[in-house]
Amino acid sequence: MNEIVVLIATKNRSKLLETRSLKSVLNQSSIIKEVIVIDDSDKNHIREYERIVNELNESIKSTYLVNQRTLGFCDAANTGINYVLKNYLTQEMFILDYLKKMGLIYIR
Repeated sequence: MNEIVVLIATKNRSKLLETRSLKSVLNQSSIIKEVIVIDDSDKNHIREYERIVNELNESIKSTYLVNQRTLGFCDAANTGINYVLKNYLTQEMFILDYLKKMGLIYIR
């Protein structure tokens, strides 16, 4: 079974993150490699989110990212995607997968 990385973009919802989102992720049957929480909130909530992610880190690898610009969900999601691209995918992996999907190469 493949491992997955879960991205959770959130804004001013630390209680829902803690009581619903993260519990739901932990109850999945998939193998979770890492949970990445992207905070798009104002800076007043950083400590609360850090506490939640640090507690989660005791059971599963987790990372807390603060979105530098609070431009909404799409920007927060892009912050998470950029983190995954830098930490999990190499350019060679991306190119081979792209070429395979385009039917330009065949990999057995």
